[in-house]
Amino acid sequence: MGISKFNKSSVYFDVNTEGFQFCKLKELKEGQVYKLLGVFLRDGKYGTYPIYIVDGWLVDGTPSMTEAVKMILADSEAVADIKAGKAGIKMRSYTNQFGKQYGIDYVDI
Repeated sequence: MGISKFNKSSVYFDVNTEGFQFCKLKELKEGQVYKLLGVFLRDGKYGTYPIYIVDGWLVDGTPSMTEAVKMILADSEAVADIKAGKAGIKMRSYTNQFGKQYGIDYVDI
């Protein structure tokens, strides 16, 4: 494969997000499947984290979700499924030593 494998590539999902609002995971309805229109990574105060694009919303993920999103973006089949409307996310909550937390389950639609 050579050195070209280290070139950064980006995935373009062709989603017009004009008018979409940012929200936190905890603002999603728990257990509801949201069609995933796209996802991208953003750098912030606490590191790199994903932004999930769902209908009308740009949902802030957490840095702990970054590695999974990197794998999704590097997987052409997963990207094709997202573009074809065959992928979704579902918010779930759980409790740990830090209190109530929120996570994402990826769903085939």
